[in-house]
Amino acid sequence: MGFEIVSLRARDIEQAHALIHKVIRNHPSYSPEARRFWESYYTPAVLRKHLHDTNWMFLVARQDGKVVGFTDIMWFEGGVTRSDWTIVDPCYRGHGIGHALMRAKLAVARKRGCHKIIADSIVGNTEGERLLKSSGFKKLARLRDYWFHQDYQLWEKQL
Repeated sequence: MGFEIVSLRARDIEQAHALIHKVIRNHPSYSPEARRFWESYYTPAVLRKHLHDTNWMFLVARQDGKVVGFTDIMWFEGGVTRSDWTIVDPCYRGHGIGHALMRAKLAVARKRGCHKIIADSIVGNTEGERLLKSSGFKKLARLRDYWFHQDYQLWEKQL
C-alpha cells in the first residue's frame, strides 16, 4: 500500500477539507477558540481560492485514491517562506507520509529559490515537533501567549 505526493487538485478539495477538520477537531493542544478559527479558515472555498494562487502551494498524500495527508506553504518575499500545516490522518501515521510531505515541500521551496523556511508549532504538538526536528528545523524561541493566547514554538531551517 504505497502513497503518492501530488499537488492538490480540485477533486481532492473535499477530502483535504475533511482531513484538516478531523485532525484539528481532535488535536488535544488546541483551545476551542483555535479549533473554531482553523476550521473556518480552511474551508473548501478557501482551498479553491488559493488553488491557483502563486503565493500558496498545497500538496496532498494520496493512498488508494484517498487523501491521507496535507501540507501547505506560503511564499514570502526575499527568499523566505512559511511552512504552515503538515498533517497526516491518524490512521495512516507511522508510514513516512509526514516526512514525504515535508521533503516535497522543502524541495519546492528550494526550487523557488528560497534560502530559509520558518514554521511554528503549538506547545504540546509532539508529532509536529518530532517532524520539524527530524526534518532539520532548529527551534528558535517559545512564543508565549501567541495565537489564541496559547504558547507556540518558532522554528527555522536553512535551505
